[in-house]
Amino acid sequence: MAEVVDRERRVRVPTWVGSTTVLGVVWLVSRVVLVAVVFGIGEPAWREVTYYQRWHDQLTGGTFPVDDVSWQYPPGAALVMLLPRLMPFGGYVPAFVGAVVLVDALVFVALVRAARGAGAPTTGVWLWVLAIPGLLTVPFTRYDVVVTGLVVLGLVALRSRPGWAGVLAGIGASVKVWPAVVLLGAGKRSWVWAAGSVAVVCGVLALVLDNPFGFLTAQSGRGLEFESVGGAALAAARLFGYPGEIEYRYGSFEIVGPLVPEIAQASVIASVLAALWLGWWRLRVGVVGAEGAADAAMTAVLLFVVTSRVISPQYMIWLVGLGAVCLVSARTTQRPVVALVALAIPLTALEYPVYFSRIMSEWAPGTVILLLRNLLLVVAAIWSATLLWRGRRRTSEAGGGLLIGG
Repeated sequence: MAEVVDRERRVRVPTWVGSTTVLGVVWLVSRVVLVAVVFGIGEPAWREVTYYQRWHDQLTGGTFPVDDVSWQYPPGAALVMLLPRLMPFGGYVPAFVGAVVLVDALVFVALVRAARGAGAPTTGVWLWVLAIPGLLTVPFTRYDVVVTGLVVLGLVALRSRPGWAGVLAGIGASVKVWPAVVLLGAGKRSWVWAAGSVAVVCGVLALVLDNPFGFLTAQSGRGLEFESVGGAALAAARLFGYPGEIEYRYGSFEIVGPLVPEIAQASVIASVLAALWLGWWRLRVGVVGAEGAADAAMTAVLLFVVTSRVISPQYMIWLVGLGAVCLVSARTTQRPVVALVALAIPLTALEYPVYFSRIMSEWAPGTVILLLRNLLLVVAAIWSATLLWRGRRRTSEAGGGLLIGG
């Protein structure tokens, strides 16, 4: 069999691994199967989309969701809820899934082109192609593929079109805040365009719809989700007599009991410290370019995920997208971190949706799965930050202006 050599890693790989045709066929087959599974399972698989439909109906009535604590998103999220209206077939659920598949395809094409343009292996493309169906029904029944798509496209655009990268980051931030991580390694032009995009999107929506900022109250009232790092520790403690209970509150399953307020407060403090560290890193490094920006975004999201009061299964979609962009560059610092994220994918699928209800019922093996997944993410976050910092230090010692990693 003919072989090619990845010159950065000195690893021999079969020619078919880098074939765009093979990638395209695997993407198409896996997506057809995944869509069939979603609709084969029925409403239990796409129940979340029914919430989106309810919000869609309220939005078309002229107002953001009022007195709905599960609406915890910035004004731009309305655009995603209304997106199915642009699809050429009826029924909100089919139209929503169709829109997500379309964005998924755009991400796939963008990653293939980015890998070709950088002369990099297709490892990142394979990660996206395989990890999305690896999360089972979650990607096509949540709107996080759309948000992650904006981030991936923004980071790819940062290589040659910083203005467009800023626009995409701004739109993404107006939809779900975290896509602002695209700007961590970007220059002034991207920041200006991002700020303008946020102002336009949020401003226009605030003018045409009532109650645009009601989400702030619902967000502030959130407790400690049992899937988070701190929440999972308390969920495990229930196996040894901890008197906590799991209740459905604020759109997620939160753990309620002793120590919860203290752990939730510690999570907020940890997130603030992570943000301060990232700000310090940025001030010391300055503009790092597209490759460094992808690495920094990966570090930032990992830090915020593991310090958050909430870790929902769809958060893995964010990490898969960022990992795929990192791997587009053979010089990324984050290769081992992405490997840990990949290992967390099957554990996440087992935790949700496979064993979700049993874990809430104090099933020990399922709780171990959840703890292992979270441990992988914590190790990945610490390792990611360490590699990002070492990459900066090596660059400073070399007297360069870009974070090149190794």
